[in-house]
Amino acid sequence: MMNERVYFAKIKSPITSAMDEIIHFLRSFSDSDGIEEVKREIKWLSENSTQSLIKNLNSLENLLNNPPKEKGDLAEIVAWEANWVLVDPSDEGAKKWLREVAELIRDALGDKAPPRPEETKG
Repeated sequence: MMNERVYFAKIKSPITSAMDEIIHFLRSFSDSDGIEEVKREIKWLSENSTQSLIKNLNSLENLLNNPPKEKGDLAEIVAWEANWVLVDPSDEGAKKWLREVAELIRDALGDKAPPRPEETKG
């Protein structure tokens, strides 16, 4: 794996505590064999760590509504932190995958899921 200092220097967007949470969360999927395994991991988290999963969902949806300004940063985060090979390796492909993960979390949380945030335009 790339040295974190080099990696974070490569990503030009500021690393915030919310971004740290997302990175840590995505790393939990880095050894997954596919989306079904991700679903099982999220389901387990929903049964054992609801508050943490809600916090991750909020951070993830905030990232989706306020993505990094630098082109390629979102795709880099998914590729390096989730170790996920995207069919579309662009930021748009990364957004699509992250939205899918957010929906898996919402499905697993059911009525415990927080209200959806309004999308930011821009």
